[in-house]
Amino acid sequence: MAVKTGSAEALNDVVASLVMDFNGSVTHSEAGSEWTPYGAPVLSSAQSVSGEKSLYLDGESYLQAKDTRPFDLPGPFTLEAWIFPQQFVTDHYGGATFTVFSRWLHGVRTLYLVNIDRIDDNTGKLTFYTDFAGRAAIESKSSITLNQWTHIAVTRDSEKVVRLFINGKMEAEKRITQNFTSTDYPMTIGASSNAMRKSIGYIDEWHVYKSCLYTGDFKPSSTGRPEISQGGESSRSFVNPAEGLCGCHCGFSAADEIRKFKGLLDDGIITQSEFDAQKKKLLGL
Repeated sequence: MAVKTGSAEALNDVVASLVMDFNGSVTHSEAGSEWTPYGAPVLSSAQSVSGEKSLYLDGESYLQAKDTRPFDLPGPFTLEAWIFPQQFVTDHYGGATFTVFSRWLHGVRTLYLVNIDRIDDNTGKLTFYTDFAGRAAIESKSSITLNQWTHIAVTRDSEKVVRLFINGKMEAEKRITQNFTSTDYPMTIGASSNAMRKSIGYIDEWHVYKSCLYTGDFKPSSTGRPEISQGGESSRSFVNPAEGLCGCHCGFSAADEIRKFKGLLDDGIITQSEFDAQKKKLLGL
């Protein structure tokens, strides 16, 4: 696939939404994609991974992408975010959840849904759904605790193996060959696409990549330098959250993050000014 260097159109073709960091807007991503707010989603400085702001959801609010085509995932992908769930919300189906990613409509097949499904009042399991009426296609072994920041990721590699990660640790894996492509299903943050599932708490650094970033515990995929522009798997480091080096306790090495953005700059996916801004942010300048 040819990439038009520096164009928002090319970026949306390659990476669904490179970053929603929720520091400046709830209606536009850094890649230029537009989002429609429902209810009253707000940017809050009460909790944040980056030390700036994050998205706060009150159990009635969520965001939906105006253009869903960039979120079709026929091949490798990564869905990742930092979450701070405060409370599980009882849904239309009798469960209680905190929803992070969704392309799910009532009464029809689900493309994909990433939930934290309640175990008890204080913990839940990371789950990835692929069908409306079925059980979770894959579920984490460990649980996620309310009222603390947790990094979650769902990846699929070129062999169609889907993996779940909590704070960089691989929790489960399963081969899922389904083609997650349909322009009719809206990408939604903080709720299911039919708004039957909603969330209370914070979301930060919400990313969708059309490439597989992680393949094992604290390990990037093994294909070397990022090849996002070719639609292949990408390499990205993720260190233990207890050993974060960027000063914000987010779990990522500042040097590794800078290298990631330098690769995107070299590939023409971000501009020099965007790279400089991210570098200053990571270095605390």
